[in-house]
Amino acid sequence: MRDLWRKTTALFWENPILWLPVVCADLLAFCFTRLQKLLTRQLVNSLLLSHSALTGQVIPPADQHAVITKAAIIFGPFVWGTYFLNTCLFTAAFVVTATLVSALEEHVRPDLPLVLGSLRSRSRRILVLSIKLLALYALAAALLLQATTLAQKWKFPVTYLIPCFLVLVTVCIAYCMAPPGISVLRNAESRSVTPEYIAWGRSFSMLMVLSSLAAGYFVPMVEQSLFASPLLARGIPRLIIEALASSVAAFPYVLLFISLSLIAANDTGEAEPAHASLGA
Repeated sequence: MRDLWRKTTALFWENPILWLPVVCADLLAFCFTRLQKLLTRQLVNSLLLSHSALTGQVIPPADQHAVITKAAIIFGPFVWGTYFLNTCLFTAAFVVTATLVSALEEHVRPDLPLVLGSLRSRSRRILVLSIKLLALYALAAALLLQATTLAQKWKFPVTYLIPCFLVLVTVCIAYCMAPPGISVLRNAESRSVTPEYIAWGRSFSMLMVLSSLAAGYFVPMVEQSLFASPLLARGIPRLIIEALASSVAAFPYVLLFISLSLIAANDTGEAEPAHASLGA
């Protein structure tokens, strides 16, 4: 596995073009999420909340629980639709990264037709993998809601529960989805993937996901120090900083996608005849 790690890091540092799929997917996901939050806020403000005719200020609803329930019913599909779109973007970025890795390994110049052809030929696989991921996210959200309810009932601090639950669920999803992710890149004539590579893919997936979570935890601290400046605290400069911070947190996925691409290609010089089952 040492050769696989060495090859992954070499491709990462020597070919910045491999960074582009994740960066582009993350920036698009950032824009879609911001747009979804903006539209949701505006619709909630206009459809669900009453305003004073004299001052225009929001009148607190008499039944806040009813308003929250109604908002969840109306805007839940909109929010989850955005999650699904973002999941599709990162799955597509995974396929594009694999295409670029394959082209670089074969000394073929990567171009737009090659990338588009790869996305077109694997569009169904991208959709299926994205649906599986979204289903796991939905299950995690339901479990988190149940865990939060129990924590409040037992007087357990929710502020500690949510981060721990997020880490645990994210690691579990990374472990479960690594083999199907590798399968997305493989063809009928592809050589079998050894159990050692499957184990490496799962371990590396969990490590990179944890790295992304750690970056997502520490990067906002840098953001807050930058926002102390009035010039950066609002408007376009703030959006640019937030988008860059989001991309930094997503960067571990570049290494992950490269490594899984090499495993799927089974072109690392360590192939063994053993067969492994790639779970769907």
